[in-house]
Amino acid sequence: MQRSEPLVPPARGVDAEAAREKAHAAERRLSGFRLLLMATNTVIYYGLIDKSQAIPWLANAIVAVSYAYGGWFLLSAPYRRFPFLVSGYFSSMMDTALVLSWVYATGGYHSPFHVILYVTTIAVAFRYGWRQTAVAAVAQAAGYV
Repeated sequence: MQRSEPLVPPARGVDAEAAREKAHAAERRLSGFRLLLMATNTVIYYGLIDKSQAIPWLANAIVAVSYAYGGWFLLSAPYRRFPFLVSGYFSSMMDTALVLSWVYATGGYHSPFHVILYVTTIAVAFRYGWRQTAVAAVAQAAGYV
């Protein structure tokens, strides 16, 4: 009976690289989801809802900034050059700032888009741990008040 060589675990560098690539793939998917969510909200805002309580110039500015931010993340992948952009705190706070601005611009408490706050909190919960989820939920609650 031949004795086989023991399995050698991959080097730490390989594991670290695999973890980085997994995080980068998640950021890329999140960027695509952001753009899809923005496209849906743009169609709803411009085509379907009453804009009597909205602030049109602010809503238009947020649409432009959101598309620029989402497109920049999707096309240039800045998180590969700047590792802090992969942080759950950074992406959660950027998304929270954009969503809260959007809710404010489209009617505040009367905005039909306040549901997006729940979606972003759930997205953070699926992607990160309880600390990042708690920070995102507290920031969104504080900003919505």
